[in-house]
Amino acid sequence: MKERYSKFLFSAFAVLLSIGVFADSPIYEVSGVISDRKTGKNIQEVKVQLERDGEVIIETKTKADGTFVIRIPENDMALGSIKVRVLKRGYKSQIFHTIPGTTNTLDVQLEKLKAIPIMVPKKSPTGQYIIVQNSQ
Repeated sequence: MKERYSKFLFSAFAVLLSIGVFADSPIYEVSGVISDRKTGKNIQEVKVQLERDGEVIIETKTKADGTFVIRIPENDMALGSIKVRVLKRGYKSQIFHTIPGTTNTLDVQLEKLKAIPIMVPKKSPTGQYIIVQNSQ
């Protein structure tokens, strides 16, 4: 019984110690809201990526209300510029430059792309393939 109790105390102490370590480390945070430039409505499911040297560090998607928050312990960040890339199918992507250690709150307005006609092969009644123009 004593051994069980001591294991429990040790585990509880380890958890509390780890919480204290993470609570003291500075956090790099990027947050914001993403909306449609024309309608002003917030957009959900927009991909937001943090990049360093062309490599994605972390990514998230906006919530139903168009907001997002990315938090990383600052000791995991290298010095220098971080890019924030905002992507959504059907919209023009945007890139922002941020510097770790600063407040980064973004209010992003995405612009819809114009529909582009697509050439699609279809089978004709005679069995031959023909090219027709569709738009997505």
